Amino acid sequence: MDERYLEYIPDSLLLRHRTGPGSDDYDAELRVTIDLLELLTQIEQGFVPSLNDLRGAYVNLLIFRNALAHLRYQEVLLVDDDGTQYRVSVDDQNAIQLQQVSADR
Repeated sequence: MDERYLEYIPDSLLLRHRTGPGSDDYDAELRVTIDLLELLTQIEQGFVPSLNDLRGAYVNLLIFRNALAHLRYQEVLLVDDDGTQYRVSVDDQNAIQLQQVSADR
């Protein structure tokens, strides 16, 4: 493989969610292209995309989000505007717990 040329370097990252470790099937999948990463970075910095900007990328993000939303989960990681992370989880008695995640993790 000749990596001196952009055409030979992978141009995307594939995010896959698999429910069980023994399963070969994926519950949700999202291909993060350079264009999508750039759009998400611009949105994070305050850019408001037009409908044309969102057309293809937004549909793929919605499909991925909806696939994840239909899965069962026991915890969620929340990130505040200042970067502080919180873990919301459900214990064995179905009680919800909120704890701040330490920065050294």
